[in-house]
Amino acid sequence: MKLFIKFSISWATHSRFSFVWITVLSFWIAAPLRAEEWNFSTTRGVVAGVLKWKDSGLESFSDRFRKDAELHSLLIRRGVPASNLKLLLDGAATRAGIESAVREAALNAPADSVFYFYYAGHGIKDASGSYLANYDIDSGSPESTGVNIRRIAEILASSFKGKMVIFTGDFCYSGAFEEALRTLQKKGIRGFMLASASASNESTGNWTFSQTWIDCLSGNPLCDKNGDGKITLGEAQSEVAQAMKFRERQRNGFLLAGVSESLIISSATGKNQPGVGSYVLAPRAGAMLPARITNRNGSRVTCEFYSYSKKTSVDLAENAVKPLNFRQYSVGTNLKVIWNGKSYPATVKKLDNDFHLITYSGYDSSWDEWVMDDRIVADDSVLVEWKGKWYPAKVLKTEGGRSFIHYEGFESSWDEWVTSSRIKKP
Repeated sequence: MKLFIKFSISWATHSRFSFVWITVLSFWIAAPLRAEEWNFSTTRGVVAGVLKWKDSGLESFSDRFRKDAELHSLLIRRGVPASNLKLLLDGAATRAGIESAVREAALNAPADSVFYFYYAGHGIKDASGSYLANYDIDSGSPESTGVNIRRIAEILASSFKGKMVIFTGDFCYSGAFEEALRTLQKKGIRGFMLASASASNESTGNWTFSQTWIDCLSGNPLCDKNGDGKITLGEAQSEVAQAMKFRERQRNGFLLAGVSESLIISSATGKNQPGVGSYVLAPRAGAMLPARITNRNGSRVTCEFYSYSKKTSVDLAENAVKPLNFRQYSVGTNLKVIWNGKSYPATVKKLDNDFHLITYSGYDSSWDEWVMDDRIVADDSVLVEWKGKWYPAKVLKTEGGRSFIHYEGFESSWDEWVTSSRIKKP
């Protein structure tokens, strides 16, 4: 207001200075607002991870290089007070423990605070809702023993008086955080959700999502898509989406609720070379595996592989790598999709970035999900078991009670002989 008054007086009494004041005023009006940054110092919340369960029916995971604890340490280094960020691992991440920690953090959060929640482990979905598989869950009765994602939203809606909520998750159906976020948005609380899977999709057993989120928060230059030295929420989503697609053939979950993609989450620690960051197929252990080009030196490239929780970089000739492509089916196509080791008739509803949104015949839309070509079965396909999962394949030849098969959507380097115990009809 003072600037406007001064400009008016100047125009009336010193017209020769009018151009100067117009320029100043124009700059004042047009000057861009500074992008919002995640304030770690005012953040409170819970980081929970379960790799082993009381329920023997739930598969355990190795705790080697576990990323939930690494993420917790990183957030504290970024400025979150250690006393404000509860870490619950394995046996400590019970139903009561998680809900109590969420409630305590929410109740103690001041008006300008950010609430952060992260969970890694199994996720369970049934007709009653989506659940975090807490340490003491009974997978046969999740509604009475598990942490319902709706319950987390209810606790925050009644207890949190801050300004922003952030949900991140590395588990099956983790996109169900979308429902929690929408509930809070109706209460006037803004935030965002970034997850390893959509609300209807299972998730990989690897730490790919958590590792990528850690890379973004750590300032890895590969996450800085436009090279401006800042890593935004939108760039983090792009980084996660690429990692989940190319490394895991999985569509991630993402939702903004009153928060801009320009929210700054970290500063890049350096600059990228031109031509790095793309995903390719590269030779590794006798097969062509997904990898990322992280460095170039003449005709040589550095390819980064990711296995469970460990990065491995290998120097290769550029002509040794190949593009990573996927099959596509048009909207309206009737096909079969693998779910939990069985195939079900389905129809393609949408096609987006090599992902097919399919609806299962005879099932309601809550089961619709995004799938890639590795789960789509052709009429002449068979299912082949590999490390506990079933993949569509073609039988190339049969000999001596064994079949030589080609996995659909994968390089021929994956072709192999399998016994009858590993092959079945869809």
